[in-house]
Amino acid sequence: MLLDVLANNRNGRITAAGIKSAELNSSAVLLVLCLIGR
Repeated sequence: MLLDVLANNRNGRITAAGIKSAELNSSAVLLVLCLIGR
């Protein structure tokens, strides 16, 4: 999640896979929030 990206950033090892998984996680969170908000 976002914390993983921050940890990778601190270590200077941001990978494309890490960024992609972070995008997928945030998209899933937004989707859940939209479903709950109905």
